[in-house]
Amino acid sequence: KKVINRFFPSPDFAPGVSPNSQYFLADKPKDSFRIVVQGGSTAAGYPFGRWGSLSGMLQQRFKRLYPEKEIEIINTAMAAVNSYTLIDFVDEIIEIEPDLVLIYAGHNEYLGIMGVGSAFASKGGRAATLIYLKFNDIKLYRLIESLYYRWFVKVGSLQADGRSLMAKVAKEKNIAYGGDLYQQGIRQFEDNLSLILDQYKTAEIPVIIGSLA
Repeated sequence: KKVINRFFPSPDFAPGVSPNSQYFLADKPKDSFRIVVQGGSTAAGYPFGRWGSLSGMLQQRFKRLYPEKEIEIINTAMAAVNSYTLIDFVDEIIEIEPDLVLIYAGHNEYLGIMGVGSAFASKGGRAATLIYLKFNDIKLYRLIESLYYRWFVKVGSLQADGRSLMAKVAKEKNIAYGGDLYQQGIRQFEDNLSLILDQYKTAEIPVIIGSLA
């Protein structure tokens, strides 16, 4: 439930979003087929909930088509996130030994958390964001970061004020088609997706990428 906090220096700044809670065996059964879904709010099923999600619909369909098979579908998708979050989850997903990964993402590359037009975008661009995600796993770094924000940054300057989640995250209200920010968003998605696919390829895990509706 608190996974979103890893992308913010303090829980006070983080929006109240999380993947739906799911339980699965730590040791994967030999006769099961494990699928992991990655993506944003559309993949998570917002606003219809678990059974309106990609994983929920697939689970129902597989039960009808293959009632004798053990098919697990684990949904890691949540609102307001983009390809940076997908990158950050990859190592943990590989650890649970999926047989297939489904990615349905791309909606939030501009205004999602750490997107090019987001209020939470890194000032150093994509390279700085990737470095931040690497250092973010180090407890000492997290401690220093949290102390800095506690002492030098006013929480009210970053907290939201009752507006919708994406309105809180959005900084750039207008992104011109074909403009600099538009191109940055395209490159961000392509480059991040390439990193993700390289990691899954190394782990010999097949990936299916859905085109946006």
